[in-house]
Amino acid sequence: MILLVTPALGKIKVQLGTFDNSFNTDGDILAEAKTLLLGTCSVMRKRDAIAIGELARMAGADDEETFEKLLKIKKR
Repeated sequence: MILLVTPALGKIKVQLGTFDNSFNTDGDILAEAKTLLLGTCSVMRKRDAIAIGELARMAGADDEETFEKLLKIKKR
């Protein structure tokens, strides 16, 4: 999925979801967001390949700062 999403970022509207929870049994949207963030950065070979604000929008979060805290991703 990440290889398909990465070239589309900024060109089409992408939303995150858990579908039928077959791969994400807890239905955790934060896990989906982390997977997309880390995968996109890896594919693009760039630390900030996707902005947290854009990721928050994709996940349907209302508050970017709260969403970033909930992700619990360490910054260097």
